[in-house]
Amino acid sequence: MNEAAIAIPAIVGKQGDRTFYQLMVKNKTLTSFFAVNLEPESEKSQRALDPAHAAKITKYIVSNPEDYVLGTMTFAVDSECRFESSNIADNIGLLHIPLDSTVRSLDGQHRRHALKDAINQLESVSTDNSAMLLYVEADVHKRRQMFSDMNSTPKVVSKAVNVRFNSRDPYSRAANRIIDEHPLLEGIVETERASVTAKSDKVWTLGGIFDALKRLQPEFAKSRAITTGAEENILNRAQVLFDILGSARLELAEASHGTLDLQIARTENILFSSVTLRAIAGALGEIYKVNGGELSDDDIEDITIRLSEVDFSPSNPAWSDCGFLAPGTSTPSSRLQEIKAGTNVLVKLLS
Repeated sequence: MNEAAIAIPAIVGKQGDRTFYQLMVKNKTLTSFFAVNLEPESEKSQRALDPAHAAKITKYIVSNPEDYVLGTMTFAVDSECRFESSNIADNIGLLHIPLDSTVRSLDGQHRRHALKDAINQLESVSTDNSAMLLYVEADVHKRRQMFSDMNSTPKVVSKAVNVRFNSRDPYSRAANRIIDEHPLLEGIVETERASVTAKSDKVWTLGGIFDALKRLQPEFAKSRAITTGAEENILNRAQVLFDILGSARLELAEASHGTLDLQIARTENILFSSVTLRAIAGALGEIYKVNGGELSDDDIEDITIRLSEVDFSPSNPAWSDCGFLAPGTSTPSSRLQEIKAGTNVLVKLLS
């Protein structure tokens, strides 16, 4: 403490007419001095805190204390701060933040809240560091504009990319392995975008594959524990699923070999939809569940024959009658209740 202020190493810069500082602070300091917004509604420049979202981040930190990653948090201080340059460079030095100033969160309040709860569970987190940006801005309307500006342009990362890059989750690891190893999936899985476009040469998204693998394991759907060997168990069922699809549906083999006009096929066959894949996987998962988690070779052969006889054309009234497909359309609904309805139809057809 110095001159009724807290001193933190910083780099000072300018964006337009506004001064800002880049800080690296101990988590204990961050959670003690940089509070989550407590001011009245008239002074708020941040969305309401969602405790459930913060709790998910806390769980992530505590579960991965050696390699968790938290992005830079952004705050605004309502008074000028004294910056003391070092002999390294004029813009590198010590920032003295007055103790009687008010510091408000503009972005990252859930991360900050999560860190405080994580420290309560795991003391070692308190000595880690977090990156901060601190803007000097006292005007509430300008702070609100800053919040709006920061949240108006971010592009959401697609589920396909998240799954492709996630080596922590066994379902993601299994999904990446199955698309790399199974011959049916060679070249037909979209690994970048959130959906398959009408002119794409892909059949399903990696996000759709990931969801399908989860639906293959309904007996574990409510369990959050990652058991030993989970990835291999998931992969084994995935292998069965795509073996069945490859044997039962010639159109998928044609798509894999590049001999099918997918633009036309998508209008004539709902099988070329990640949503339909989820419903098929869900049906197979239910059959696994009924059979105690195991399927014999005879069971698999029977399911393959039955799947080969299913009419996946949009004109099949079974899909519209249950709500899986809206009349006159060729794209199944991705809402959970409709997927469940399609799954139930397929369970009856495949059992």
